[in-house]
Amino acid sequence: MKNLILAVAALFAVEAGAQDRAITASDLPKDAQTFLKQHFKTATVEGAEIDLDGTKKTFEVRMSDGTEIEFDSNGIWKEVDAKNKAIPSEFISSEIRNYLTANYPNQRVTKISKGRRGVEVELMNGTELDFDNDGKFVRLDR
Repeated sequence: MKNLILAVAALFAVEAGAQDRAITASDLPKDAQTFLKQHFKTATVEGAEIDLDGTKKTFEVRMSDGTEIEFDSNGIWKEVDAKNKAIPSEFISSEIRNYLTANYPNQRVTKISKGRRGVEVELMNGTELDFDNDGKFVRLDR
């Protein structure tokens, strides 16, 4: 029972450490502001927040067209989710774009996220693809 109480207390301590705070678009890192201006010219920032979780800091942005974008502490995109609408593809690596053009010519990317292990891409038809950090196709994720 004591272990259960300690586990629950630890869970609450972790939850309490995470803090979200609303910010304005001008509070975003310069690289994030540039990314938004270059790739989302027809949408505006509807809301933004900074997520402080221990030593990790991320920025989350909601655009007027419904797209949600997550940036790391330096303002580099981590995830772009357009909720079943096509996202601009210019910021996607040419290796991934070339693969998609060759293998899925009639599909558009609706969500992309990158992490330590690589890049995950979701297409309009629901197909999910995994690429390594160099943009090389790894597998179809069903």
